[in-house]
Amino acid sequence: MRKIKESGYSLEDGFGWVVFQDGTSLQACLELRKRGIPTYKKVMNTLDDGMTDGICGDINSPLFEKYGIDECQIIFYKEMRKLGIKIISN
Repeated sequence: MRKIKESGYSLEDGFGWVVFQDGTSLQACLELRKRGIPTYKKVMNTLDDGMTDGICGDINSPLFEKYGIDECQIIFYKEMRKLGIKIISN
């Protein structure tokens, strides 16, 4: 896969992203806090991160088609872990 240009996340907007050197990117949703201020946690649930739905699905689909969802998720979640995002599956 391509070299990563930048990666990040926003607890206010609720997204994590990885941008590659050629301008393509992957994006997924963080988990919403259940109490208090409507912001997001540094957690991604692989069963409910919207990676294949809506805006994220539209952004991710070119790389999914080229490399497959599994390969893209491996790279994406690895990068999110480097940023301190906890990856769960429940």
